[in-house]
Amino acid sequence: MTTTDHTHTGDAPPGDPTRERRPDVRGRGDRAAWRAARRAFRPRRGYPAIVVSAVLAAAAILIAAEIISALLGRSSLLLPVSSLARLGRTTHWDHLSALITAGAIGAVGLLLVALALWPRRPRAVALASHDPDVVLGISRGGLRRYLTQAAEGVDGIARAKVRIGRRRIRVRTVSPLRDTSGLGDRVRRAVTDRIDRLAPLRHPVVRVTVRRGKD
Repeated sequence: MTTTDHTHTGDAPPGDPTRERRPDVRGRGDRAAWRAARRAFRPRRGYPAIVVSAVLAAAAILIAAEIISALLGRSSLLLPVSSLARLGRTTHWDHLSALITAGAIGAVGLLLVALALWPRRPRAVALASHDPDVVLGISRGGLRRYLTQAAEGVDGIARAKVRIGRRRIRVRTVSPLRDTSGLGDRVRRAVTDRIDRLAPLRHPVVRVTVRRGKD
């Protein structure tokens, strides 16, 4: 038999200072710090950029080599220039092959634009700093381990698993106790206390689930 105890923001008493707070950035200085941290920890589009750069560089080198070969009066190296020229003279823009080629190139371009604009999770969680010129952060893996230790340090918790989201932190715990009432609140307070010590620029919502393991 298993039981679950769900704890979230609404479960905390109104006067509890450790109650979870909605993600918020207060003040003009905090917003400026958040923008700076977001730029610093923005994930890089390394692999798509490398692939596109390599393809464009190879195409540019190949075209340059063919142009130089033609200027020197030599035959083409790799590209069938004569066949391509004949194809260009005989193919009109309304031909099916031309439309398919243009559509494929446009689709690849749209895909690259989507990859560039698609938001990804930052590489680190931004932390508050007293110096506006200093950007602080903790990796998501480090934050996960830090909060897992806090949850597992609560009496009655056998193990815990923490998941870091954009605006929420989910803590799933397992307890061997028969009565788990109030245990979720203690886990939430322990995790929230660790978060308050780090002082993130955006305070996440903490949600705790306590499941009673099998006897």
